[in-house]
Amino acid sequence: MTAPARRPSFAADPVRRAMLAKLHLAKKELGLPEEEYRAVLQRVTGIASAAAMRGAQLEDCLKEFARLGWQQKPAKGRAADHPGARKARALWISLHQLGVVRNGADSALEAFARRQLGCTKLQWADQAQVYKLTEALKAMATRNGWSQDLTGCDPEHHGLELQRRLVARLHELLTEESPGPVETLNGYSRHFTGGATWHNLWPANLQKMAALLAQELAAARAGDEAA
Repeated sequence: MTAPARRPSFAADPVRRAMLAKLHLAKKELGLPEEEYRAVLQRVTGIASAAAMRGAQLEDCLKEFARLGWQQKPAKGRAADHPGARKARALWISLHQLGVVRNGADSALEAFARRQLGCTKLQWADQAQVYKLTEALKAMATRNGWSQDLTGCDPEHHGLELQRRLVARLHELLTEESPGPVETLNGYSRHFTGGATWHNLWPANLQKMAALLAQELAAARAGDEAA
């Protein structure tokens, strides 16, 4: 006797749960009977059960229901909050500080993600899509002098090392753009610690230092444009 096909096992995933909830909402708001709803799923993905689908298949079904007339209500200010989205957001903000992207807001990141991935909402992106997005952002960073190569670096220190590199790159750009002399990195660090060298700053202070350097860099560039 042939054993029944087993449904793939998925770990608990808040993104999947949200997408499944949206599919059932679309079914309800479109007034689809159970048979018609499953027929759409089968036609789009070859699978008649949303619970057996992977993230990209769920996304395809949501797009099809939108094509059929379902209008998703926009989320009320909720930003994508899964780990991959948080990493992409951190990269996006840093690229904005470097002047690589003009708008550091979540809405601009969402628009970029849609163009890169064809994904309606970053919150719905699966792991493979988010990896593709973060790799694209890392490539942009590297092209603009903020190296993302962490070969040989202790994994526990990856975040700290990248933050130090960001601060160093911002200071380098400010030195190039500023019409006058620029304070040393150790001089900037005294604003936050009173004496510690910049390379010994904790991540929170490095972030503050990056924000200050980015602000001064933007002002220097604005002055160049106005001249």
